[in-house]
Amino acid sequence: MGDINLLKPIALFEQLFERKNRLEERGNDEHAAFSVSCNVLQSCHGSSLVKLGNTEVICGAKVKVLPEAVDAGGIVCNVELTGLTNRSVHPNISSARDAQILSCSLQRLISNTICPNAAKHLNIYADGNSQQSIGSYVIKVDLVVLHDDGCLLDACVPAALAALLSLSWPKLSNSGGTVSDGPNYKQYKQFTPTVMQKLSVLDWPVTLSFCFIPLIIARKSATSPLICQPSRRELTLWDTDAGPGYITVSCNSGNIIELSMTNAFLPGMSENLSATKSELPIPHISNWRILLEKVAVYASEAKVAIQNALNTVTTK
Repeated sequence: MGDINLLKPIALFEQLFERKNRLEERGNDEHAAFSVSCNVLQSCHGSSLVKLGNTEVICGAKVKVLPEAVDAGGIVCNVELTGLTNRSVHPNISSARDAQILSCSLQRLISNTICPNAAKHLNIYADGNSQQSIGSYVIKVDLVVLHDDGCLLDACVPAALAALLSLSWPKLSNSGGTVSDGPNYKQYKQFTPTVMQKLSVLDWPVTLSFCFIPLIIARKSATSPLICQPSRRELTLWDTDAGPGYITVSCNSGNIIELSMTNAFLPGMSENLSATKSELPIPHISNWRILLEKVAVYASEAKVAIQNALNTVTTK
């Protein structure tokens, strides 16, 4: 009983939500403001900066070489999250676990959805011989959370995607051209004139975090039970132990790629899931239908924003 703030009975939620459903100045099912910029880091082969509400994430991608390694290329992702990203977290408190979860989630999306079978497309071939592989490229993707106000996965996914889409690097071979600078390229030479190589990206996923307020409150206030992209302070106020659910969809097809609700704040969902058609109020709108409609709109807007950012990129 060290912290009575951990005990939040339904009566407290009713009082809170009857007064105001959320702290942010937007509707329940309205997503946070989204913007993206590409090629923001001159030291990288591809980079991006994503702002989602008050959350900011910067991403950089660099290409390195594995000499004499065939079909050994790949994409390695890492997220850095420090105590300085949010003023409610003590600077000395490690965020390694949260960063590891984000890194694993991004790595899974990159390997399974964005760039599956990347190794086959990251080989270095002998000049004039597209069958003889003489090495492999490795792409290192690093993300740094500049400010954390929640929706971290929502911001990290498009940041990594935009960085990979803007990625380009000089194509290498073992003959012809001028020897490149740097230890990673000492066994290889650039084509002359320079030929820029880009990554083959199969799909454009985006993630939307969400939670549901108690259905009884939504019905009383005649508002949507869906809360899109709750901020960190909203989740802290509602329940200190629970987090949001996450749904990841394809911007290209609209198909659901992942749906995660581990330890999520979803009061009222059991009532919605257990009700039969005869028990549902008329008219009834499923929570899931609302969620799917909103994530489809968000995916469409995110795709346009990323495409517009890419259109402003000039080849290095």
